[in-house]
Amino acid sequence: MTNDIDPFSARLMANLTDVVPNRQFWLLFKISSKERLIAMQRGLLYMNSLAYFAGIEGESSDSLRGDPDEPVLARVRGGQHGEYIYKFTLTVGDGSNKQQFDVTENSVMQVTVPSPSNVMVFCFSALADGSDGTMPGEANGELWLDQRLEQFGDHLLLIRDARVLSDRISKAVAAHRGLYDSEYFQGGYGRVEYGDADSGPETLGLFHKPKRYEWQREFRFVLGADQRYLNKKGALELQIGDISDITDLIPLQKLFESPFKISRRLVKKVGDEYVDV
Repeated sequence: MTNDIDPFSARLMANLTDVVPNRQFWLLFKISSKERLIAMQRGLLYMNSLAYFAGIEGESSDSLRGDPDEPVLARVRGGQHGEYIYKFTLTVGDGSNKQQFDVTENSVMQVTVPSPSNVMVFCFSALADGSDGTMPGEANGELWLDQRLEQFGDHLLLIRDARVLSDRISKAVAAHRGLYDSEYFQGGYGRVEYGDADSGPETLGLFHKPKRYEWQREFRFVLGADQRYLNKKGALELQIGDISDITDLIPLQKLFESPFKISRRLVKKVGDEYVDV
C-alpha cells in the first residue's frame, strides 16, 4: 500500500491497514426521500464519491453532508510528538543561492486517498452501543432520534435482515467488472468513529469523521469504481436486486413522536417462549 508514497507519508500510514472499523450494531436504516428509498427497495444503491462529499464536486464543504476531510487518510502537524519530531523546511533557490527556512511550527501535512472521485460511498445510519456499553444519547432506557436527521429526507428504510442485505451487496459487487477493493478501504464497511484532535499525528482513514457529525450515526460501505462505470454526475448506480422482502418503509415523523425503548436482558428459550433468567 505504501510503495507509491514517500517514506514520510508511509510512516503516517503505517497503522492504517490494521485499523478495522467497528461492525457491531443493533439496527441499520437509511433516511432519504420516499422516492429514493422505493428505488433502493427495488435494488438501486446510488453511491456518490468521496470527492462529492468533500465538496470537490457537488455539495459545498459547509453543507449538511459535505466534509472536506473525507479523502484524508492521515495528518500530522509539525513539532515533537513522542519520540519523533515532524520537521518541515522550505527551500528557495539552489547552489550558492539556496536558502532554507524552518516552517515546522505552522505546517500540516496530509495524505489523501488516491483518486477520490473513484472511491464510492453509501451511507446508512446505525443504532449501536458506544465504548461505554450504551448508545450515544441513551438515557433511562430511552433513545430519541436526532431531529436533524429529517434533513436527509422524510422516510426511513428499516433493514430487517442486515446479513441478507450484506450477502446481496457482496454478490452484486463480485459480479460487477468495474469495481475494486483497496487496502485504503479498511475492509470496505463499518461504523464511522467520531473525534477531534488538535495536535499530533492522526491516522484517520475513511471511517473517521469530526465529532460534529456524530448525530448522523453513520455506517458506511466503500468501494472503488472505474470511471467508465460512473454516471454523468460521477455517481455509481449499483444494482443489488430487490430488497423489499427484508426492508420496511416508515414515515420518519412517526419515529420522532416517541423514543426507542431499549431493553438489555439475559433470557433462555423455554418451548416457544423466551423467559428472563
